[in-house]
Amino acid sequence: MIRVNNLEKYYNKGKKSEQHVLNDVNLEFGNTGLVCILGESGSGKTTLLNTIGGLDDFSGGSVEINGKKITGYSPKIIDAIRNEHFGYIFQNYYILQEYSVEYNVKLALNRYNLTEQEKDERTDYILDMLGILKYKKKLVSRLSGGQQQRVSIARALVKAPDIILADEPTGNLDEENTLKTMMILKSISKECLVIVVTHEKRIAKFFADRIIKVCDGKIISDAPNNATAYQRSDDANIYLKEYEKETINSQYADFKLYHGQDETPEKLMLNFVWKDEKLYIQNLMPNDIVIANDENGIRILDEERPSLDIKDVENFEYNLTRLDEKKNVRLPLREVWNMAKANISVLGKKQGFIAIILLASAILLSITTAKFVNDKTIDEKSIVSTDSHYVQLDFKNISVFDYDDQVKILDFAKQYMTDKEYGDIFCVPSANMYLKGKVFRQLRELGQNLSGFSYVSYEHLDKKDILYGRMPKKRNEVVIDKQVIDRMTEKKSAVTLMYSGYKSYIGAKISDSSDSKILRVVGISDTSEPTVYCNQNVLLGFSENSYKLESVDEFKEENVKGYENLSLRDNEVLLRKGFAESEGYEVGDTIEIGDDIETHYTIVGTFPDSLDIDYVFSDKGCENIKCLMVYDNRSCLIYTDNIQKTKNYYKKTGAEQLDVFAPSMTVPHDDEIKKYIEENSNDSFAGNLITVVAVIISIIMIYFMIKSNAMTRSEELTVYRMFGISNRSIITAFIMELYAIASVTTLPAVLVTAGVIKVISLVPSLNMGIIFPWWAVLGLLICIYLAYAIICILPIKSILAKPPAALDLK
Repeated sequence: MIRVNNLEKYYNKGKKSEQHVLNDVNLEFGNTGLVCILGESGSGKTTLLNTIGGLDDFSGGSVEINGKKITGYSPKIIDAIRNEHFGYIFQNYYILQEYSVEYNVKLALNRYNLTEQEKDERTDYILDMLGILKYKKKLVSRLSGGQQQRVSIARALVKAPDIILADEPTGNLDEENTLKTMMILKSISKECLVIVVTHEKRIAKFFADRIIKVCDGKIISDAPNNATAYQRSDDANIYLKEYEKETINSQYADFKLYHGQDETPEKLMLNFVWKDEKLYIQNLMPNDIVIANDENGIRILDEERPSLDIKDVENFEYNLTRLDEKKNVRLPLREVWNMAKANISVLGKKQGFIAIILLASAILLSITTAKFVNDKTIDEKSIVSTDSHYVQLDFKNISVFDYDDQVKILDFAKQYMTDKEYGDIFCVPSANMYLKGKVFRQLRELGQNLSGFSYVSYEHLDKKDILYGRMPKKRNEVVIDKQVIDRMTEKKSAVTLMYSGYKSYIGAKISDSSDSKILRVVGISDTSEPTVYCNQNVLLGFSENSYKLESVDEFKEENVKGYENLSLRDNEVLLRKGFAESEGYEVGDTIEIGDDIETHYTIVGTFPDSLDIDYVFSDKGCENIKCLMVYDNRSCLIYTDNIQKTKNYYKKTGAEQLDVFAPSMTVPHDDEIKKYIEENSNDSFAGNLITVVAVIISIIMIYFMIKSNAMTRSEELTVYRMFGISNRSIITAFIMELYAIASVTTLPAVLVTAGVIKVISLVPSLNMGIIFPWWAVLGLLICIYLAYAIICILPIKSILAKPPAALDLK
């Protein structure tokens, strides 16, 4: 049952062009029957029908449908009621022109739990009843207007709804199909409510159970109707039983003149000539003579004019069972994908426009993303020269004139900086080191300066990180990381050209400028650090005014005869014989090591000059020498696996022990990156701005492209919505459609652009240095596809939120 209470509707309310199209309309409809709404064009009859059916909003009043009261337009509520109860027949068809008749009719069945066979049976039945079964596979666009109208009628009737709203359903049909359609609607009205808007009074008078007349938005008449006999308006035949007969007899002629009962014929003035078996007629009257035959579609029949009686309608057989509503109105993904494919197939020239927009935006985004990644991605290999495990301590606040302060620094180093738990002191030599050439003797004199790396004790090198070669065994053996080699080979000097591949560096020599200190490469590591792994005690002797020393354990490995069981106390030292003699030292003497603050050691012996060292200390003694160098340099590096823990430790102990002279702490690795970022901040800002502008331009292009596409297909969107396809399924279908097009435009465009960027970056002469890593390409594609989905949702959802009548639905 439908109740319409005080319904009001305006167009352009409050403006000069205001129209009051529905004025205090009150109506009630039962559950069955055929109701006709009559009215002149512009009287408001179609607006009333649209408002009742939830196709249009209204300004005041309410509409109650089967107990559900509607006081305003709410898409969610009205769509549910419309899909559950209504079927629509539109004056302008509202069918999908580029799809088959079958597809259009089956569209109304998608929300029901039917098999394909059941859908086919219902579709075939209704198409056969309307006389268009033979057009089942034909595209709607190839049908005549009348045939298209019958497709629209079939789509509305195939689901056997509770309420059928028909707006001029027979406007484009001939008499034969008009009668058949109205007979179907009349038959259906025994079990459901049928409301028909029409201007044909003959149809209303014969088929309607009730006639409502509308004028200027008001109900001017509402009365039951008693059906009379229906006479076809398209019957041009002449039925003689309807006329009076006059007879004229003569020897050569037998004339019968028929005329209407209230019509007196004029005197006939004709000349007849019989010649050559033919009759010639000369018309002497002003009236025309019409010959009745099949050629002009007029026949003269000696019988009564046939008419359609209401009993004929009641005996008309039409049977299509009602359907149970499907609980889940969303389409299966397979159906959604089929809908998307069907949409793509009918896009035509629009496909090219969409493809151009997607290609342009994809290339633009690829280039700007590559630039953005380059600005934000820091290539540590080309920037950082310090191992990431190092913390640098600086004692710059110490006074060089205050002896007590200096002693505090040395005591602090000895007491708190030798604890391995919080890092390992490493003193870096100041001497420049060079990679030596190989192969020819003359080339061996050449050297490539080693720069942009840091030394680390090989105690911190894991054997599993050795890529080629082995761990160091002797004190002058080192392992060099492949990152250091990469940095050297980038310079392409005469020395680096002598080496081919990482493995070729095994056996290479590294020396100072005087070739007096030589290290030998025995392994290549892969730690992703710019590091040379070596012996700390060896490096202590590389700096000017430093100490060439060994620990007792290292000395024993020299296999010096007579010193196999050597042991030293922490305050004892062994000197090289030549060094002791040159300094005037003798065994038993006490020597002082250090400039401003001396550390005293007792000489307990000497060793041969064949060794390239001056001192041998205990392990503790070697640590003390490092502490002394910390004091001398007022700074040092601490190697640690936990930088924050080490910084917290020195912050606490420094504050407690040194007060205002607490060391400042930095992480050189992080400082180098920070400096690089600061130096390139202007370029980064410009790159970010370009990226943002490119993204905005691309989004605007894609948004308006999708919106334009959606608006031109608003009829298609409304058709899907009108026949129970959920908004989610419609939106998903459009997203899939866009994804399918993007997969043959955006995807290859991004991949090709990335490939071009890669090729350009490999050309040294171009000096572009642009990188576009795979993860950035993948991230860009994911972002683009997500953006497509979001951008696609917005315009389509806004269209679906409008009343169908607002989209020019009639």
